[in-house]
Amino acid sequence: MYYLILYSFILNFLRKGRKVYDIPTLGTDREDVIKGFMPFVKEEELERFIWIEREWGRERLRGEEAEEEAEMTFELLMKERAGSYEDLHVTGVDSIYSRYEKEALRVIEQMEIFIRESRGLGIFIAKPGCPILRELSNLSDFHIKMENVCGVPVIRGLKPKTQYYAMLVDLSEGFPRLRFEKVE
Repeated sequence: MYYLILYSFILNFLRKGRKVYDIPTLGTDREDVIKGFMPFVKEEELERFIWIEREWGRERLRGEEAEEEAEMTFELLMKERAGSYEDLHVTGVDSIYSRYEKEALRVIEQMEIFIRESRGLGIFIAKPGCPILRELSNLSDFHIKMENVCGVPVIRGLKPKTQYYAMLVDLSEGFPRLRFEKVE
């Protein structure tokens, strides 16, 4: 359900020559994600989509080991960035939590600092039941909740608070254009 809104961000960044870094949520298949927006991007634009693969959900790291790996990942991102600023970072919080557990919040804080320093945009995807959702919300500037109401994706702002909006997708122009209608 949340893929529709993510695709609009991903497409916008790729079409404007920016890089997109994706740490997938658990169970997300790279090929399925690419198939979702592939019809709307050129091959050279797709090269700027960087899928960050780790043993998400398979191995837990603790303490210093977790911090060292996180630092190493950020160093690799700095090299990969190579002067590129204002990139998009999409992160599945469940993947981070499954790998770093107690250190997950610290890793996310480091990610947030990295994103701000590079003047990028970070989108953190937290599924229902996420054990660090409250803390994550406190770190965020915006917190949007998505729900499925009678088969229609609906969003509302939790931070700042807004009312419900139905998310409508228009493909008439050859690419997905999102529209939001107030639910009354």
